[in-house]
This record gives sequence, C-alpha cells and structure tokens, in this order.
Amino acid sequence: MLMRKKILLLVSFFYISIVAFYFIETGFADEPSRQMRLGFDISIFNENPNTTIAENQAAMSIWVSDIEKRTNILSTQKYYKDIDSIVMDLKNNKIDLVTTTPINYLEIAKQANVEIAYGNERKDIRYLLMVNHSINTIADLQHKKLCIRSNDQIGFLFINLLLRTNGYKELDTFFDAVIKKSDLSEVILSVFFSKADACVATDTVYQTMTELNPQVSKQIKVIDQSGATINIVSFFRADYPKELKEIVKREIFNLKNNNYSKQVLTLLKIKDILPLNDSDLDNIRDMMERYQKFISK
Repeated sequence: MLMRKKILLLVSFFYISIVAFYFIETGFADEPSRQMRLGFDISIFNENPNTTIAENQAAMSIWVSDIEKRTNILSTQKYYKDIDSIVMDLKNNKIDLVTTTPINYLEIAKQANVEIAYGNERKDIRYLLMVNHSINTIADLQHKKLCIRSNDQIGFLFINLLLRTNGYKELDTFFDAVIKKSDLSEVILSVFFSKADACVATDTVYQTMTELNPQVSKQIKVIDQSGATINIVSFFRADYPKELKEIVKREIFNLKNNNYSKQVLTLLKIKDILPLNDSDLDNIRDMMERYQKFISK
C-alpha cells in the first residue's frame, strides 16, 4: 500500500506538470508556435522503484499527444541523467519547466537563472533517525548496522551531517554495515525485524506505518530528526515569458477546483499542489552549507 501511494505521488507530478495544459486556453489556442518544453530529472525516479523510465516516458507521450490535440500547444519532454545537462539546456533556452529534487535544484540554481514554481502539498517532511529500543544515543550506533534508501539525497545528507556534528566521520566508516533498500517502508521494517540497528526515513512514511501497525512505534524510537524539507521541486527557466508562467501556475494551482482534475487528484491521493518560495528550501540549503564546511576542513 505504501509503495502504491508513492508510485501514485510520483506519477501525479508528471501528470500535473502536463495535464495543466489541457485547461490552458487563453493566449495559447491561437498561437500553436508557443511551447512548453518539459524536463524531468531521473533522480526523482528513486521515489518509484517499481516502474522503468521507459514506462513513464510512454505514459508522458500519451498525455502530451492528447493535450496537443486539444489545445494546439507544442509541448515536448526530455529526461535528464545529470544536472550539468539541465544547466546547459537552461542556459541555451532549450527547456522551460523542470522537475527535480530539492538538492539538485539548489545546485542548478547556482549555475542558471531559474524561478521556483511549485511542489507537493507537504512543505514539512522531516527525516528521522530511528533505532531499536536498546539504543539511546548516536554513540551507541558505532559499529552497528544502518539501513537507508538507495540514492536518497536528503537522507544521506541528514545522517552524514548528524555524524559530523557529533564528532564522527561519515556513515561508511562509522557503521559496520550500510544496508540500502529501494523503498522507505522496507527501510523502517529492517529495524522492526532486527535486520538493522538504525534507519533513516521520513516522518510521513513512519506515521503511516505506525497507523497500520502500532507495534512499529513500540519497537522503534526516534532519536533525531531534520528540519522541515520538501521532496520534489518544479521550476521555470527565469526568462520564460512571464504571462505563460502565470497561466501555467494558475492552472496547476486550480486543478483541485476543476471537476475532472479533482477526480484525478483524489485518485492519486494528492490533496493539493502548492506554490514554493525559495525560503521553503532554507533547511535543506542550511544542511548543505554546514556539511560543506565539515568536508572542506
């Protein structure tokens, strides 16, 4: 069930970025030359280990084709394996709207002129360091086993910064073993079933698991947590026409008020899509800066 929810969440972001064009009429219908070139950083597929990039690309193509028929909007999509390619296309005006991870966004924003647009309905996702009840402090975890989601950028940043702040080196030398899983629920269950001594996962997944199985909270406890974070960022190329930005954002933020899109959002278990401000990434930015100071010493 948890995996299904995360799959729906990821797919919904692809859908929302594209389906908004279905409802955009003013300023576009008579000008088919106006376009929106969509970019997707494949790092966000880490949230969705059960589907391939090819499967997501196929789904996107179907949606784009349908939207073009209804609106005469020329829209394209491109998938990126690295942020350097995203930066290059932004600088060369080859991409207009990109969806990526918060950490990648902050790195891209250092190199290209961009404008943050929107994210999911949660701006307060917190990463937790959870342990079995025999452990009380970070010091107790030395030479123990940690479980973490593979390629979880914020998760790895959180635990490495926590170790550095407490006077230790990074996780690969602090722990005897680092177990990597593809799904956050599996990460938490590794501690629940004593396969690991500690794990890093989000409060959202932990809360859901404890609701489904109260025994989880009885066997696992939280000993540290991050500040509020977000997990997906969509942003515009800064010099993309302002009037088009406003039309796209208005339609995306009003999706829940349209009967058709409201049904889709309900199906995808998305309550809302919220505008993001640069300040919404302050905690992640602070973590990155503090970590950089440690490794630069």
